[in-house]
Amino acid sequence: MRNLRITLFVLISILILSCENKTAKIEKNQPIVLEKEGNDLENIKFSELFNEGSIIKFTPNDLKKTNSPNELEFKRKLELFEKKYLDKKGFDSENLIVLVNNETFTNSEHFIDSSWLKYFVQKYDLGLESNNVMDAAISQEDLNAVKIIVNTGYILCKDEILLALQTKENSIINKKINKDNNGYDENGDLIFYDDKESKAEEIYKFLKKNYSYKIFDKDGYTNLRDDAMNSAYILAEIKSGTPIEILDNKDQKWLYIQTNDGQKGYVHRSRIIN
Repeated sequence: MRNLRITLFVLISILILSCENKTAKIEKNQPIVLEKEGNDLENIKFSELFNEGSIIKFTPNDLKKTNSPNELEFKRKLELFEKKYLDKKGFDSENLIVLVNNETFTNSEHFIDSSWLKYFVQKYDLGLESNNVMDAAISQEDLNAVKIIVNTGYILCKDEILLALQTKENSIINKKINKDNNGYDENGDLIFYDDKESKAEEIYKFLKKNYSYKIFDKDGYTNLRDDAMNSAYILAEIKSGTPIEILDNKDQKWLYIQTNDGQKGYVHRSRIIN
């Protein structure tokens, strides 16, 4: 009877070891890994890469040669995200707002190297879809972000110049509070404004310099239309060289403009030069 127990024990041990070996082989099977990656791919979000608490000082180029565990993990997530969004279809350009920095205020716990904004703007060709990003860049005094967007060929509008002017005026007020009241406002609260980091003046000058548009057409004139399409009614013909104001630039293909003599309507961006 004792020998029978020993024999049964040996047989059961062999069976358990055999099952463990099979399980190990299954765990190494590539399709299981791919399925997991597929789930990751489906669930990956932009906020897993960048969020309001992100401190990211490395650049896209740094990831090409990094050995840092944190950067390698970031690189893995970035690759998953880019597999999910092969082009800008489905990519929300509003994501880019989180890439705008706010260094002027010392209580900001957020910094993302500006090269990432440039990276995504170029990768998904989002320069002409950046109205809200531009507003954030102006308000938060992020000069690098402003320049990145303008350099894509983005056409500015009058309201953005006014926003830059308002931001500049707010900056002057904040600097005065720092000087006269040691940074405390009328309610006794710190404003956390860093004069040395302020870029409001530079942003205003940069935008004013670039906000200078006129009509150009090899035929000597272009059509001013009552809607944003080629088939829209022609309101007037505008001569090449005519200075214009951009009243609305939300549609960067058809701009709503005003001439010096007060005529308003739509002109295609290909007929507007800086």
